Amino acid sequence: MSKEEKSTSVEESSSKSQLREKGGASSEKTENDSKKKAEELFEEGREALQEGEYEEAIRHLDQATSINPNKSIMWAFKGYSHGRKREYEDAIRCLDKATSINPDYATPWIIKGIVYGLMDEQEKSSQCMNKATSLLPDDTDGWSIKALLNEAKGELDEAIRHYDKITSIHPDDANSWCVKGMTYEEKGDYEKAIKCYEKATSLNPNDLDAWIYKGDAYRDKGEYEKSIKCYDKATSIDSNCAKAWLGKFETYRKKEELGEARKCYHRALSLIRDDLGVLNNEGPCYIG
Repeated sequence: MSKEEKSTSVEESSSKSQLREKGGASSEKTENDSKKKAEELFEEGREALQEGEYEEAIRHLDQATSINPNKSIMWAFKGYSHGRKREYEDAIRCLDKATSINPDYATPWIIKGIVYGLMDEQEKSSQCMNKATSLLPDDTDGWSIKALLNEAKGELDEAIRHYDKITSIHPDDANSWCVKGMTYEEKGDYEKAIKCYEKATSLNPNDLDAWIYKGDAYRDKGEYEKSIKCYDKATSIDSNCAKAWLGKFETYRKKEELGEARKCYHRALSLIRDDLGVLNNEGPCYIG
């Protein structure tokens, strides 16, 4: 072979190599572009889902999963969207796909548990939530949903056990203590409810809801002066909180201090005049 023929052969070989490299780079760029498009569609679907636009969410997520069928979370959100539309067969099909793609990813199991809850399949819902919390024992989302499912079934002791887990993971989270207190209050254990609310208000002295709930618990326990002090604190945080004024109204009414009750009632009424619940619940102390 002549030098010229060798040179031509080398050039051809180099050219083919460059074409392969260009082809590989082009293919990689196309794949990255597709993944980026799928992610954009997923975000659009998630936003539509949050806004309650389930049909639109499904449309975006259908496109996302057709571009990238191996992303577990996309199938999970599509399943949840179908679940919110009560299209349960499609919902479970999508969620089965999600958990089969990545069985060690907790979020799809949580969503699957929620959808089974919507279907009133409590046993399957609990199984999914148990799987989620086994995968992420220190993640509070799964424990919170398990607690809510227990509350829906009236299993308050079991719900409290889950809230105990949450407060052990995040002992400085005021909201978790407040929610646990609400469950104790629902159970009628006002003493423990108040302790939870006290923990919440010590962590966040401006937690409006915790002060209101603590006021409710003291009233139900018959400790009216402490109840009023809690509502006073709530109205000092937000003087336009009708819920706090209504709580104070109920406490004064139980104390049979109808003059003070009337003042609180009118204050609440002035804040939410268009609320039919307030307009129709005049109470025995109301005078024209």
